[in-house]
Amino acid sequence: MLRDISKDYVDFLVNHGTFHIIDHQGVEWCRLLTPDESLRLMKWLAEYIRDDDMGPSDSDRKAAHAEQAVRRNLYPFQYCEESTRQNLYCFYKSKVKDGLPSICPIAHDDYRVADWIHEEREGDVYTFEKHICRMIDEIMNDEFP
Repeated sequence: MLRDISKDYVDFLVNHGTFHIIDHQGVEWCRLLTPDESLRLMKWLAEYIRDDDMGPSDSDRKAAHAEQAVRRNLYPFQYCEESTRQNLYCFYKSKVKDGLPSICPIAHDDYRVADWIHEEREGDVYTFEKHICRMIDEIMNDEFP
């Protein structure tokens, strides 16, 4: 399964393993997830939205099914803490460019990922290398988290 996600991500894990970033007070800002953690979170994301979570109407159920379909195609690989919100960076296997899945930040409690995830946006990232470089730039410029 990992081979299907991103070659540069797999190469990074094989050659360097995971890492985490801790601030001067010992608080963890972010970390790469282990493959086991990613698989557990992938299962949790897929089960997070139930058919009746968005309301009782047919359109609400349809929105819940769209959300479930999106979440089944997310592969979380990085966790970040932002004040009281837990965020994940995920490969989204249904939005691909040059054979590479997009890398999307999602909030753990966002019930409307399906509403925006398919949109092309300036700054979309499709390589793990570019994602890591962007994250390092943000840290060095004191923009993270």
